[in-house]
Amino acid sequence: MKTYSPLRTILNELKNHLEQQHTGTFFIASDTNTSARLGLKEGKIIYCCYQRLHGIEAINALCHLKSGRWSFSNSPFPFHNKSVVEHKESLDKLGVSLKTVKPIEPNKQKQESDKISISTYIYRGQVIKKEKAEYSKSKTKKKRKTSQKFYRGYPLND
Repeated sequence: MKTYSPLRTILNELKNHLEQQHTGTFFIASDTNTSARLGLKEGKIIYCCYQRLHGIEAINALCHLKSGRWSFSNSPFPFHNKSVVEHKESLDKLGVSLKTVKPIEPNKQKQESDKISISTYIYRGQVIKKEKAEYSKSKTKKKRKTSQKFYRGYPLND
């Protein structure tokens, strides 16, 4: 038999995804065999649909849900334009309050000549961004120690 969580537990999981600035789709399947989808973008609720309702009407109906199961997918799911919701209004209706996170200030001791480049590539359908630090040439680089080459047991002289 499938176990269902109360609405408060589901909303706490949604809160965790919002605080971690996730982008994707948060799915809810209720114990009464209805489903809801919430579209998240960088930690903000931007879409919602529940049963045949869209937008803020769906948020209002979602508040009456008793229990269900949830899942999250990093890939964005297509939503209809009428499913758009305001982030703050939807948080107020759901009774979710987020922690305020202070933006991290850049390190003042960092050299101006140091640069960070971001490379983006797609792996298995997901966009992945990697930061690569490029340092100024004034820093010393360690030379790589090469081992001596051998051919048929005899050392080679290059």
